[in-house]
Amino acid sequence: ALAAGSTSLAKGAKKLHAGAKEAASGATRLSSGVSRVADGSRALAHGLDPAVEGSEELASGLTAGVDEMPTYSKASRTRHASMMSDPVQLESTAINAVPNYGTGFAPYFLPISLWVGSLVTFLFVAPLPQRRDSESPLRQAFSGWLAGSLIGIVQAALLVLVVVRALGLSAVHSGWVWALLLLTAVVFAAIQQMLAASLGPAGKFLAIVLLVLQLTSASGTFPIEMQPAFFQAIHPFLPMTYVVSGLRLAISGGAVGAFGADIVSLLTFGVIALVTTAFVARAGGSPLEKRLSASIDI
Repeated sequence: ALAAGSTSLAKGAKKLHAGAKEAASGATRLSSGVSRVADGSRALAHGLDPAVEGSEELASGLTAGVDEMPTYSKASRTRHASMMSDPVQLESTAINAVPNYGTGFAPYFLPISLWVGSLVTFLFVAPLPQRRDSESPLRQAFSGWLAGSLIGIVQAALLVLVVVRALGLSAVHSGWVWALLLLTAVVFAAIQQMLAASLGPAGKFLAIVLLVLQLTSASGTFPIEMQPAFFQAIHPFLPMTYVVSGLRLAISGGAVGAFGADIVSLLTFGVIALVTTAFVARAGGSPLEKRLSASIDI
């Protein structure tokens, strides 16, 4: 039993020796870790000094900032709140402003009235009166145009009186309005006479088609640049374009030089229409009506 106990004692002594070695190694590592902790503590102590100083400066700055912050009255706060909620304001300048929509659309509706009035006139007035043997074609064309023009002048005068007196239209250049509408009446009469003399009943239908085209291409409601390409293309070749432009200048003001260009353009339309009617009169009437009559006779 003693021998066996001695053997166990020897084994236990070996284990104790090994554990003592491990304990010594752990103590060494523990000593090293404690040294590193000590070094970190010293570095932390040195780093906390600037942090404390910065905290003191921050506290001092906040105290000074509180004293410097402005105080606003209730009205100031309301004004600032409005500015922050809507920081952008639109500033616009009206060029040749008009007082209402009626005045703005007047240059568009006035020539429409005269065009329709001239169309109705030549439903009752013969575009080419009965020609005498000694009468020249030009004089015959002039006679038919004169009758339609006189009625158109009366229509234009009544139109201006009603629009100005009854509806209260205020124009920058009222004399220009009178002159342009009277000129428009006689030019439209020449165009309607040409259509009726050249094409007969088909000319009246064409006059309605031209009215529809001019409603869109005359730039009376929207700028012509906003219209489709087709209407932009025919815009310069229709008489109502220049009436609308001239009336807009006469009513709301603008570049005076453009008014003269509109007058010249209208006169050109009128002269071309009269010359065309004279050629039709020289030919003895509407070629289309002659063909229809020949067909009916056959």
